[in-house]
Amino acid sequence: MYDNLKISYKEKMETTILNCKNLYKKLGKKEILKDVSVDLNQSDILGFIGPNGARKNHNH
Repeated sequence: MYDNLKISYKEKMETTILNCKNLYKKLGKKEILKDVSVDLNQSDILGFIGPNGARKNHNH
């Protein structure tokens, strides 16, 4: 039934689910991010770390 559906484990885990290019963020006069690019694959684990009040969930 699924003979023609052959995806290897490596191919499945390498699928890009998020691609961000040239991110830039400025808080006041201070550049926080400048020209940052990130690819997040299906198998990746991503976490944001930092002190309380560091705007880790402030994503706009």
